[in-house]
Amino acid sequence: MPEYTIGIAYDWGCIDTLEVYRSGLIRLNCWIKEKLSKGVLPQLFVNGLKVEMSGTYRTYRPDVFPQTGNSFSGRAFEWFVRTDMTHLGIQVDDRDIFKSEKLVSVTIPHYDGLFSESRVLHRGEIYGSGPPTTIATPVIIELAKSLAAPILDFGCGIGALLRELRSCGMETYGLELARNAISKNLIEGTDKFITLYDGVFPVPFKNNAFRAVVCTEVLEHIPDYEQAIREIARIATHTAIFTVPDISAIPSCYEHGVIPWHLLEATHLNFFTQLSLTNLLKKHFRVVESIKLYPSDVNGTKSYTTLAAIARL
Repeated sequence: MPEYTIGIAYDWGCIDTLEVYRSGLIRLNCWIKEKLSKGVLPQLFVNGLKVEMSGTYRTYRPDVFPQTGNSFSGRAFEWFVRTDMTHLGIQVDDRDIFKSEKLVSVTIPHYDGLFSESRVLHRGEIYGSGPPTTIATPVIIELAKSLAAPILDFGCGIGALLRELRSCGMETYGLELARNAISKNLIEGTDKFITLYDGVFPVPFKNNAFRAVVCTEVLEHIPDYEQAIREIARIATHTAIFTVPDISAIPSCYEHGVIPWHLLEATHLNFFTQLSLTNLLKKHFRVVESIKLYPSDVNGTKSYTTLAAIARL
């Protein structure tokens, strides 16, 4: 985050710093001794165009109490910019107090509307769930390609992984809940290999129907996850691969006050550690090997977002 020291004093107070974030959020920090008149409110210009201020508020500034007589005399002004910034300027009372031509590449964040949302939101509008994924990640494809066919993709979505494996000549089938978000969006050519069902156990396959089963990012969504594991062990003859979000990312990132956003998805019902997942799988599989996927770095703290397990019968 670029932070610029301005340090310009006025009769009414002082403009201290300017913060410029890659999310597009820009914050100007000041302290004031008296109410600002409209004419001296700061104005932001980006790439030559004036940007409307999104909000202003007071902040706790005990450090300037001797000058102001008020510990809450801090004042912040914010703007939200949705484009890359090549020219950035701040004016007060029609005078330039800051200029920069340093490129700031803006990456619009998820939930960017929360910078300026005017409605009271409810749980379903924050902890939502997205559409079925249309792609299978290379690491999951690589894991699945190590399996012997025939393979079942348990909770296959609209068939992204199934398509990839079949394109490699691997006999692969899919199982998914019968719901509109799936049935209306199945990837072309996958429908004849996918069984849509009501989610009731047992699943509609005979014992030992598949050599291997892949179950990626599914167990966390199923109320009776233990029964799902039993069913997978029943219909597989050799190997199953499981992946789930790694809940240990929460304490790993604690010192930064960060929670990986994907963990907040509304349909996540179950949360696993490496130990809890291993203990569950060992009830039904002879050998369980743990893998961690998708390394993440938060301010120098490294963790993994996904747990994987290769379970053999």
